[in-house]
Amino acid sequence: QQDSTPGTDIPGQSQSHQGENGKHEPPSKQHLQPPLVYACSWWDASEVDRYLTDRSQPMWLSLSKGHVELYREVQIVYHGHNKELEELLGYPGPFWGRHYFFWHDGKPLTLIYEVFSPHLELYLGPAVSTSSAS
Repeated sequence: QQDSTPGTDIPGQSQSHQGENGKHEPPSKQHLQPPLVYACSWWDASEVDRYLTDRSQPMWLSLSKGHVELYREVQIVYHGHNKELEELLGYPGPFWGRHYFFWHDGKPLTLIYEVFSPHLELYLGPAVSTSSAS
């Protein structure tokens, strides 16, 4: 029987890394605008420092600076409501989310869980069309 706990497919001792993306203002102004994305990742504790050279920066920045070849394998896409995410992201659901593996050199590098704020619709347009096709 396989354990369904996030991060259990990452070899070695697991370590998590969390972040809220979409905040590009100076730290004194960051709390004025809710984040657009919540993300959490699980890493092999013996490997994480090799890839995340500055944990205060978004994960993708460290990976792109290191020119790490990655393959993304989406496991599950979610759509639903969650009170904690409403508080964190500052908007009512429903929320879209997903979790996926980044593979590198034929083995899982990290498991990532992301949830997207409905506020993104202001930038990208509605997630669900309000008009019917004719």
